[in-house]
Amino acid sequence: MDTVVLNDTAWRLKLRDIVLLQCLIAHLFSSAGNLFSTNKVVGALKSTGRKTSSETVDGYIGALEKAYILSEAPQTGLQGKELFAPLRKSYPVDQGLRNLVTHFSSEKNGLSVGEHRS
Repeated sequence: MDTVVLNDTAWRLKLRDIVLLQCLIAHLFSSAGNLFSTNKVVGALKSTGRKTSSETVDGYIGALEKAYILSEAPQTGLQGKELFAPLRKSYPVDQGLRNLVTHFSSEKNGLSVGEHRS
């Protein structure tokens, strides 16, 4: 995990805040498949004492996508004001890395209770 994700991604894409990268990876992997907004992620980070901006979080998420660590799916079926602030879903590309970060928890797989992947 440290070599593949943190060192390679941070070094190659010149990301300076490794702790922020680790926090984002942990959050996005543990909530894979759930809708989220960058502003809510920033708010959650600020509530824990980490100051950051939406632009920084978006940049780090973009870096994880460029490194093929995450894949993003946009929200569809939006109407009206929802078009101005669509939510996002992200998925870890490698299930093994996701399991490592989430400690193999089957409860944190982005699925609702009773829902199964086909």
